[in-house]
Amino acid sequence: VQRGGEGNNVVVISVSKNEGTTERSATVSAKAGNLSIAIKVTQVGSALVLHLLNENDRTINFPTEGGNRSVGIVTNLSKEEWEYTVNNNVGNWLSVTKSEAGDALEITASANEGEERSATVTLSSSKLTTGTGNELRTITVTQNVIPNVTVTGGENNSFALDWALHEITFKVTTNMNLTLTAPNWITLSQSVIDKGANELTITATVAANDRITGGNLQTRTGEITIKLADVSAGDNTWALTVEQTSESVWKRLTLTGGTWNSSTKEAEGSDFYTSNPNNDYNLLIDNATSNHWQTEWNGTLKQPTLNWLQIDLKKELTTFRFEFFGKKNKDICPVTFKIYGWKGSGEPYKPAKYVSPDLLDPTDERIAWVNETDNWFVIGEETHTEDYIAFSTLACTTGFAKVYSAESAVRYIRFAATESTGTNATLLEVARPPIGLIELIISEISPSSGE
Repeated sequence: VQRGGEGNNVVVISVSKNEGTTERSATVSAKAGNLSIAIKVTQVGSALVLHLLNENDRTINFPTEGGNRSVGIVTNLSKEEWEYTVNNNVGNWLSVTKSEAGDALEITASANEGEERSATVTLSSSKLTTGTGNELRTITVTQNVIPNVTVTGGENNSFALDWALHEITFKVTTNMNLTLTAPNWITLSQSVIDKGANELTITATVAANDRITGGNLQTRTGEITIKLADVSAGDNTWALTVEQTSESVWKRLTLTGGTWNSSTKEAEGSDFYTSNPNNDYNLLIDNATSNHWQTEWNGTLKQPTLNWLQIDLKKELTTFRFEFFGKKNKDICPVTFKIYGWKGSGEPYKPAKYVSPDLLDPTDERIAWVNETDNWFVIGEETHTEDYIAFSTLACTTGFAKVYSAESAVRYIRFAATESTGTNATLLEVARPPIGLIELIISEISPSSGE
């Protein structure tokens, strides 16, 4: 209480904030001479408050395995002046206790081994006649059921398909809502499944695999994924695998053979080259089995350390199929050989035929690749095995075919023999095995024509 100055009849009364919830009062007495006055001052208590600290705590979902949650409470009531009630729909699976300070609820759910269940927790006080936060005094608690989902289809939930269009089916039984997803080349008959489905048949349409990546058709693998629609219920996932092969359509490259000129030892304009030809390159690509092409085999000629055939593919390819049919009943059918790719710039060097001063020294590498070995890399190295080729010990009785994927795209390749058939070969022929081919076929992958 502050009194005004002399001649000032004003009395100033100030009160502090009432932190309590009850009303309080006081009397201020003033006296001047024989006169006195009493002033009664009354101050109401603070409004009663009882509500959740965070609005997000109005709904709580526990996973199947259970758990606990601490929920903050805002109140100016003592711990004893407010209470809570729990209303369960199934049994007593929910435990609720007040914190020691009375400013939180500790809510614990046990593991759920039955159906989905729920409960409500309501805050209240007998003193609570006015106040704020009425809408934040109820907590809705739910707990998911243990997922019981069965997915069956294909062979062990896997489908192995060829390249064509397919419709596949699988069955789903579930006690929970599910969502389904798949790659864009698989179309599902539905993307959601409601709980209660019993061996529901789902149809998946798999598009034809005519996809080309980097010029090459490829096998593709994808998953049909099934998950719980409610992510809070768990991250359980069920999957079916779909593997679809590519449409392997191979197109033979159109190559130019050319007539061998015995004087120049070269066929002008040909896509083929070797340093020691014996006859026309046309015989490599004439689709005839009555004749053959070969390198020189006579030991009196000055052959390179390795006999090889160079081919200009006319385009850069990473993947190609290499096929040949060897010359039968002779000693010049390739048994062990390598396929090289050119990684140099421009066109590979074409060495001349008669360059070796030493006919019988197999270690003389000066004339084998003419100092350009660093520009060639090995794409494939094959030996006499049943996996790829079936030769007798004396003669080539069948052909060879294999698909190669080079480490980088190539335009020029070399086919070099390291061993040929025969028991009567000369020392020179053993060191520098000749090549004899009935037909050579090189193919690239091509998009399907639909035929």
